[in-house]
Amino acid sequence: MKEMLDGMERKVCFSNTPRRIISLCPSITETLYELGLDDLVVGRTSYCIHPEEKVKGATVIGGTKQVDVNLIRELKPDLIVTDKEETPKEVAEALMEEFPLFIFDVQNYNHALKMIDVLGEITNQEEKAKSMVSSIEEEFAFLPGVDNNRVAYLIWRKPYMAAAKNTFISAMLDKCGFYNVLLDHKEERYPAVTAEELRELDLDYLFLSTEPFPFSEEHKNELKSELPGVNIVFVDGQSFSWYGAKMEKAGRYFRSMIETIKRADL
Repeated sequence: MKEMLDGMERKVCFSNTPRRIISLCPSITETLYELGLDDLVVGRTSYCIHPEEKVKGATVIGGTKQVDVNLIRELKPDLIVTDKEETPKEVAEALMEEFPLFIFDVQNYNHALKMIDVLGEITNQEEKAKSMVSSIEEEFAFLPGVDNNRVAYLIWRKPYMAAAKNTFISAMLDKCGFYNVLLDHKEERYPAVTAEELRELDLDYLFLSTEPFPFSEEHKNELKSELPGVNIVFVDGQSFSWYGAKMEKAGRYFRSMIETIKRADL
């Protein structure tokens, strides 16, 4: 048996080489497949949609917030992996009573790279994990960056909700050189904000994410009337919020996005 500390500083005991893995987090699921572990992923959530051609081979055991425990029992996992943000505490506690549950806590760039390394160690795919990390580091090393422009990043409407401190989204904004104006918000992570509050934050940019809420031109125009003088930009939600394997493509996306923003400012 192998014993490792997870992101919650819990000792988790599991098979030396797990053969039946269930992932409850889309970013982790995609990373497992990109590490070449197609045959080991036996279960996933309905939100685990990448890589599209491969996830169909894994059984859907529910969403990220509710899972079918009976179905999980039938799949006989020797390891379940998830992230603290994705799985509610009560669901995690119920699962860890029956199964080895390894919980990551990915809040920033370094956490994400460590997650890849740990997955490689857990699954005996250290070399592939190191290669993935190196590719990501190379992509992020050449981000052109911006001059600390003030930005708010919306993920939801009715009410408007924004990414604040201790979120991977905010860490990616920082990597790109933006200053997240909601870092000092009294509520952590994803506070509700009003258009009036956004007006008072002296924004240079307002980013509208493509997920989880699909902002449209109609919503952009609505916000333009509320926030005159603020540059409102649609951004790819997966690039900002999916960590792990997605980050290599995200690095390329950020370069293109920043260059487009800079040209628009000329």
